[in-house]
Amino acid sequence: MKKFDAVVIGDANIDLVVIGCNQIPQPGQEIFVENMMMHVGGGAALFTISLAKLGLHVAFDGVLGDDGYGHYIREQFQRYGIDTSLIRTSKISNTGITIAINPELDRSFITSF
Repeated sequence: MKKFDAVVIGDANIDLVVIGCNQIPQPGQEIFVENMMMHVGGGAALFTISLAKLGLHVAFDGVLGDDGYGHYIREQFQRYGIDTSLIRTSKISNTGITIAINPELDRSFITSF
């Protein structure tokens, strides 16, 4: 008997989506925006969540940082019933973050892996 319907190997990061930002602030400037939202991001992570939503028994195999973002991603996977036993935790690298600015139009990204 197989343990999983699928094991997805790859990236998982945090997407911080900034809504209502039409410009990058200049040095010393503060810009107020409509909203900011945090989501699980990364192609492999999103594919894993989609498979789980379809009812498949899936596991994710990847590396997360030992930080709040890594813990958040792990919690979100568990919320969808995704097996997290294959995830490794890095004490050296942080969880990757992408900031998406102006998602309503032609988006711009700032990414740290």
